[in-house]
Amino acid sequence: MPRNGLGTYFLPQAPFVAGTVISSAAVNSDFSDIATALTGSFARDGQSTMLGQFKAVDGSLLAPGYSFGNEINTGLTRPGAGQIGVVIQGGLVATLSAAGIASIFSGTFSGTFSGTFSGTFSGNVVNTIAGNSGAFTLSTGLTNATNDLRVNLNSFTNSLGADVSLNNTGTYFDGPSVAQGSSGTWFVSGAVSVQDNGTQNQILCKLWDGTTVIASGASLVPSGAPSTTVVALSGVLASPAGNLRISCRDTTASGKIVFNQTGNSKDSTITAVRIA
Repeated sequence: MPRNGLGTYFLPQAPFVAGTVISSAAVNSDFSDIATALTGSFARDGQSTMLGQFKAVDGSLLAPGYSFGNEINTGLTRPGAGQIGVVIQGGLVATLSAAGIASIFSGTFSGTFSGTFSGTFSGNVVNTIAGNSGAFTLSTGLTNATNDLRVNLNSFTNSLGADVSLNNTGTYFDGPSVAQGSSGTWFVSGAVSVQDNGTQNQILCKLWDGTTVIASGASLVPSGAPSTTVVALSGVLASPAGNLRISCRDTTASGKIVFNQTGNSKDSTITAVRIA
């Protein structure tokens, strides 16, 4: 028997005594057993295939149980019972257990994930989820709940705090606006209540960033004092040049954008949602 089951090798024959005759059968028995033991050893040049378990020490971050000759601080460890640790250059980047991924490093993941994740993603780490029926992109975060998929998107809402007089027929006066910044693609929607105290006339409105008009519309305010109508606009704009806003002008310079005709102080409101 080349080894004793624990990896220790013993010669099958008793030690030979100096000055005595050595039996050829005994010598051949030792040599045969040694040859068997060497055959059962793992060849460094890749000739051998393991016939049993490959057992390694638990290892550490600086010396993983399984590592590489050219990078001895990268490999696999056993950080605890029922766990496998993935170590890259001395740092633990992931811990695997029977429940799945017990922990993972903080950084950027690029690739395909298939399975069930239980835990918390922080930051903009989930960008694309591909399903059986196609692919869709969630640009600013993802929350997964039971039987529910919720997207966490940045949004801004603002309402007028005072009436805005439309007292110049050649000027668009700003109504509600939001300061969303210049990054990303935004879906913006809003409505303004416009009022005129004169005869029947038009009030023209546009949804824009101060440079690019996203949507526009006109309201025919009937004669009467006062008469109020609502103009609703929406659209999408990438990389806004300025604050997203609804601006209006009156063809008779006698109208205004009102903020509290209903008593709710929400009569002229705009909302912008970042979608990419």
